[in-house]
Amino acid sequence: MRNKLALVAFGGNAMLGSAILNGISIGVTGGGAAFSTLPAAAKVGVMASVTASALDGVALIENPETKNLSYRIRLTVPKKLGSKEVRLLTRRLDEVEAKLLKADASKSKKAYLELVKKKNALLREAVAKGQAALKKGSSNEDLIVLGIVSKKAGRYDLSEKLFNKIPIGKMEDTGYIDYLKAVACIERGATQAATNLLWKSWRLNRYAIEQPLLLINILGSGKKFESHEEEIRAIVERAKEEFDSDKYETGYSLVSLNYRLATMYYQNKRYKLAESYYKKAYGNLSFLQKSLGDRSMKNSIRLGIANAMYGQNEKPKAQELFDEILADVKTDDEKAFIKSQYVGNI
Repeated sequence: MRNKLALVAFGGNAMLGSAILNGISIGVTGGGAAFSTLPAAAKVGVMASVTASALDGVALIENPETKNLSYRIRLTVPKKLGSKEVRLLTRRLDEVEAKLLKADASKSKKAYLELVKKKNALLREAVAKGQAALKKGSSNEDLIVLGIVSKKAGRYDLSEKLFNKIPIGKMEDTGYIDYLKAVACIERGATQAATNLLWKSWRLNRYAIEQPLLLINILGSGKKFESHEEEIRAIVERAKEEFDSDKYETGYSLVSLNYRLATMYYQNKRYKLAESYYKKAYGNLSFLQKSLGDRSMKNSIRLGIANAMYGQNEKPKAQELFDEILADVKTDDEKAFIKSQYVGNI
């Protein structure tokens, strides 16, 4: 399974902005009704966490009733895996999801609901195929693909069963399967089992970045950051040395890693280190991401730098950078969104 670790996050295109605006709500990342009562810096920290989730595909969700925390990890189907029939199904699902991401329900509710209906029908079809594969058996590739899509459909139990059905005895490299099993474990709350599988997977696929991304999220969640800070930084430094995107297809990068760590520092009021890691994230952007096309990612990172400066009471510098960011966006919606995330405006 080497070079098959293909998990695509929201990249440096228009999807990042729309994902934050439409696809990930503050309510599922520690906000909701309590969000309005938070101090300004804490509000910015929550919104930065939402951006981090868009960049690294890891969301920590709080149940509003029980206050229990659970993880949700974004997995995308590797495009070159699966039988012809299964690939056709996932291609159709990708097309519908891409249209949904761009759709505006307020302008055409009927068209939007029709897309939702199509997506749900495709997910039901995938779940049915997954259940059949569990009973009758299937190829390893179909088990992987149907397991990922079943998870997308909310059938986490079926997803894990499909991953566990894959025979690994004769595999030379189980890194990708170990990672998928780790995701299944963490999403049902088995943190230690997930951590063990992530370290095993990373040992086998040292070039990958998904394992360190999930590891630092596990270690740094809630009030655990301070006690695990040195381990988290060691993981980040090792990932910087070993990550090699030329060896496999991935939508994640060192940008995702540094932005997540910067946000952890910001949330813990360690503003100088937050600024340092936001700047590292910015330095990891490609020339195209900085200069051409959609600028959501670039401006989200620069906004993190401005907020970290503000936290250090460097308000004139923070305001100057904020003004530059605001001048870089075009639409009124984008400007309003940027303003809502700057601590100096809250």
